[in-house]
Amino acid sequence: MLRQAILATLTVAGAFISSPAVRSADGADGVTVAPRNLKLLGGHLRCLAFSSAQGFPDSLKQAVAAVSVPVTSRDTGCHFPELPAGSWAFAFFHDANGDGVLNTNFLGIPTEGYGFSNDASGTFGPPSFEEAAVVFDGALRTLAPKVRY
Repeated sequence: MLRQAILATLTVAGAFISSPAVRSADGADGVTVAPRNLKLLGGHLRCLAFSSAQGFPDSLKQAVAAVSVPVTSRDTGCHFPELPAGSWAFAFFHDANGDGVLNTNFLGIPTEGYGFSNDASGTFGPPSFEEAAVVFDGALRTLAPKVRY
């Protein structure tokens, strides 16, 4: 059930904004989500940013921003420039085969990496906004959440 909830949460084929840069033009603002322990190179890192519990983590329409970047190194990250200060929660997955969805096995268990800010994890579904929320003060910040495989 947890795996199916995560799959539904992160499956948004073709709905991400492509972002070739990991930092803003001046490099002085925003949040970068740079997951640690990416296992493979290739594919895309797909990330969503939320400023409230409304829609987190499964509504692309209610996400403030969506970013997709090619995974060309193990330190690849999604950058969200110009986010206002406040509480933010981020969801991501490593779309290793580039098909735009979080692939699963026959039991619904993800076969591609995924995760949430604050290393949050839910018990019988995805974590809540409160569990994944991080406080952002407006200055450049890098988050390094763990990828779950």
